[in-house]
Amino acid sequence: MNKLVLDGVRAIKNQIKRQGNKGRKRRPGRPTKKAQQQRQDKKGMTKKKQATFIWEHQYLIVKKPENLTDQDKQDLTLLLEIAPQLKLFRSFNHQFYHLFEKGISKQTARIRRTLMVNNLEYQANPFLAKALKKLRKEAFEKMITFLEWENVDCTNNHVERNNRCFRMMQKTRYKRRKTHTIEKAIELRLFDRMLKHFLYQPKHHIHLIHVPATENLSGKLAA
Repeated sequence: MNKLVLDGVRAIKNQIKRQGNKGRKRRPGRPTKKAQQQRQDKKGMTKKKQATFIWEHQYLIVKKPENLTDQDKQDLTLLLEIAPQLKLFRSFNHQFYHLFEKGISKQTARIRRTLMVNNLEYQANPFLAKALKKLRKEAFEKMITFLEWENVDCTNNHVERNNRCFRMMQKTRYKRRKTHTIEKAIELRLFDRMLKHFLYQPKHHIHLIHVPATENLSGKLAA
């Protein structure tokens, strides 16, 4: 969803950038001091600078309000002043996050989804209309399943993390595809888990005797 929103932001950026390419071309060579002073006296940023500012701060459109710093808020205000069309994308992203807010019921989430899908401004925008298709009713019911329980993660990132670790272990252990290599890897893995288990108590302790370097080692062994 955020990718589709950012695609729309970049489209607005490209539109402003094309506007900056219009007009009379600058004469070749270094401009005179008078021309430089006139350029500095112009109020606001040029179209190219505005497009660059949007490109560098596009992440603010999809950043959650509670994660915005004071500097982010100032940059976001300037961003919306440069391109007021971005307010629509910001509003869409803000409503999208509220669909999965913890503490709400599934019925509340359904009502919020209906308001988003029936929004005419969202439907008129080609990027947001494409994003709304991902919120179809069948798929949305699966997205809000976690709202039925308390203290449940809204994503399965922890499952995917374990899967990645397992696949990495497979990649490193199964390179040679030989039986004895696989057996040794499994034995080492089980042995490591045994040592870390809280019930494991080793029966045999090996005590190392430190022999000073000045003493005769052969005499100690003979004794």
